[in-house]
Amino acid sequence: MTNSEQNQMPITDWQTKILVLSEIEKWAKVYEFSFQFWGEGNNNVFISKDDVELDSTGGYETPLEVMKEALRYIYKINPKATKINLDD
Repeated sequence: MTNSEQNQMPITDWQTKILVLSEIEKWAKVYEFSFQFWGEGNNNVFISKDDVELDSTGGYETPLEVMKEALRYIYKINPKATKINLDD
């Protein structure tokens, strides 16, 4: 298998989780994230900066979904930032 073929291989589920967690970790240096994982349909996030709540959202089926939504908000307020692909 050539390098170009390897680069086109689909990303596995665990690789997606690692990418999302790494991206959350990167942005956690600027924003405060508070995640609540209470089971299917009850996963939430609160995002703040300097003790001011910027956004909160919830009701997501999985922890991964709510983390991706948190990153979508971060990308929205930081349009020039380098982004990872959050499409499923």
